[in-house]
Amino acid sequence: MRYQIAESIGGGSRMAETQTSRILLVDDSMMLRKVAAVTLGNVGSYLVDEAADAREALDLLSRFGYDALVTDYYMPGLDGIEFTKVVRNIDGFERIPIIMITSEKDPYVEREAKAAGVDAFLIKPLDPAELRATLRRLLASKAAVNPSPLRFDAQTVLDAVPYPVMVLDRQHHV
Repeated sequence: MRYQIAESIGGGSRMAETQTSRILLVDDSMMLRKVAAVTLGNVGSYLVDEAADAREALDLLSRFGYDALVTDYYMPGLDGIEFTKVVRNIDGFERIPIIMITSEKDPYVEREAKAAGVDAFLIKPLDPAELRATLRRLLASKAAVNPSPLRFDAQTVLDAVPYPVMVLDRQHHV
């Protein structure tokens, strides 16, 4: 199978091929993002975008429609649970399947993640077959919403965050 990794707008990468479901991977580990993107891209039915943190992911969500999100728990800025809460408060993304990955099995974190709206919880090291099976199951069972690209500004994102935050641009200016 041939595929091509192409840079997308916003600095993430996309697997370009005839694919059906668009997935956003959010993890501060570039290695994990690349492994997961190649793993999903090799299946031939996923278009994968990558984000290094919640801020970058929210930027991509504001411009593109996604069928599912895969997010890390431990990230700088908003962690995976807070990111999920923000996503769940954005019109059009209330039902999008969200898979959270983390390096440790912690029942408290798993309960908090489920309460925030996470649909599945996977433990690192990430098993590619388990990730693919979980995505297939969630996409099939949820009648996944494929929202059109939504436009929302910084104020909409700030209004969805449950506590005060400071938003920085790419040059780290407020």
